[in-house]
Amino acid sequence: ARERVIGRFRPLLNANGIGTTVIEQDPDQIELLRRFGHVVHYGDATRLDLLRAAGAANARLLIVALDNPEATLRVVDLAREHFPELPLIVRVRNRPQAYEMLDRGIDSFERETFGGAMNVGVKALQTLGFDAARARHAGELFITHDETTLRELHSVRGDQKQLLSMVAAARGDLERLMQVE
Repeated sequence: ARERVIGRFRPLLNANGIGTTVIEQDPDQIELLRRFGHVVHYGDATRLDLLRAAGAANARLLIVALDNPEATLRVVDLAREHFPELPLIVRVRNRPQAYEMLDRGIDSFERETFGGAMNVGVKALQTLGFDAARARHAGELFITHDETTLRELHSVRGDQKQLLSMVAAARGDLERLMQVE
């Protein structure tokens, strides 16, 4: 029996034997997905009745990957209220939206452009003479440092003075980390 997951990350999940259910508003996408045999529900994922119809009550995971940050928050809030045991993975655009997830107790999120930016940075290091392994390692160190810093800065983000101080300290820590490596 294949597990059902509501979200847009179908190819990787499907390739690993995990079935997905999609909520989509674009009629062209719906038709295309259905032609390829996917279970698709048409409508607005911020509607509780649609989340229920799509199987959120029995899903093992809800992936929220909407283009609209406000809609993302509404879906997360609905899921937390009506399906409190349902694990969430949320795609966010940026740091402020990541802080919104942390405010809601959501630790599992991905910043939309962060991974691409890291890939560009690693390629830049390689182009500038770093060997591939060293460039990848620098990227991995940066990612780990940034994720830790994001969580540390979350609690002080409203205090500009403390935030700036902590950002400066984190930047220095990162530079020292990279020099040691």
